[in-house]
Amino acid sequence: MQERHLSMGDPWGDIACDWDGRPEVGDKTFGLATELVTALRAEGCLPESAGVGYWPTIRLVWDGGTCEIEVFDDHFELTRLDAKGAPGGFEVTEFDAKVPGATSALVAALLAGRAA
Repeated sequence: MQERHLSMGDPWGDIACDWDGRPEVGDKTFGLATELVTALRAEGCLPESAGVGYWPTIRLVWDGGTCEIEVFDDHFELTRLDAKGAPGGFEVTEFDAKVPGATSALVAALLAGRAA
């Protein structure tokens, strides 16, 4: 089991987190995810849950799993399973973490998609 030590004032508070998964997530991925969760908290849009993804990633989940962000060590993927008008009814949008403003663009896209 992978342990993450959380403290008072930690951005992960109020999120149902399950860090017991394989493979283990690296510090860079966890740092990007923490940066994203901090931005989401500022917008009042915390995920319902967070956990380890299939790859060495962190998954943030909303709306019963119909919307999620997967955090890799160098990018984010925003997936909407109920995307109207998208081929197959779902869409995946990738955001390069190295691009300045990527976190803000991702949060804006998430908010816009959830408001639609």
